[in-house]
Amino acid sequence: MHSWFKYCIEPDEYQKVNTLKDFMKVMRKQSNKEAALIPYRESLRFEDYSEDGEFTGHIKAPRYFGAAVEALSETYFEVFGSEYNLAGYKSIDDVDEDLDDTGYDATAYTAKKKIYKGKIVKIAEPGNMVYVQIKGALNPVKEFTTNDGSRIMNFYGNSQGHARMLGQGNRARFVLFTTAKGLHYKLDNNTFNEIEVVHFNTISKKVDKNPVFWNAFFEKLGINNVKVEGPHDPDYDSIMKEVDISE
Repeated sequence: MHSWFKYCIEPDEYQKVNTLKDFMKVMRKQSNKEAALIPYRESLRFEDYSEDGEFTGHIKAPRYFGAAVEALSETYFEVFGSEYNLAGYKSIDDVDEDLDDTGYDATAYTAKKKIYKGKIVKIAEPGNMVYVQIKGALNPVKEFTTNDGSRIMNFYGNSQGHARMLGQGNRARFVLFTTAKGLHYKLDNNTFNEIEVVHFNTISKKVDKNPVFWNAFFEKLGINNVKVEGPHDPDYDSIMKEVDISE
């Protein structure tokens, strides 16, 4: 389990969250509290944080912010992983195991055999590596570029090297989970369209007002679950209304 679930400074503030936008608001608010500087030993000096200029002057504890997005990603792929043909998701920043930071934020495995067609054609088999990079962003329409400090190319090169070391260079997959829009077309071309992007709009469509997802997230945080109740059939509501009138 990701360390953020242990270090979250005020878990109860997430209790009423049921959309991605709600999550971002609470996360941004928490990330500007001095208490958020403590879990990941962050400095008050914005200039010490050079990964993404978007955070400078906007977030006091950007590492706390980033860790929260990594925690969100962990829950997302545990709930929806089968839709992305992956299983066995594992955060590098794990509360129970001290793993080395190697340029990617999480790993998983391809769940079933699938041919991926594109500039680079690959056949991914069950058990082949999936490398995941998580990028939190305040701007949902932000597009990452090659030299913007997001280090996407570093992730791509690092994970490729690891895959080749395992003899899976032609079968490994690369996934970007982000609260931004995704990759600028030039960066997408520079990485040969090989990075599978899960962006803000996609995440929103799956998690917004989805109690199954948020309960999985709340359980990790140690806060109360919400009632799971799907929508009624249209005819059910009309029938119940008619029955109530007739009585």
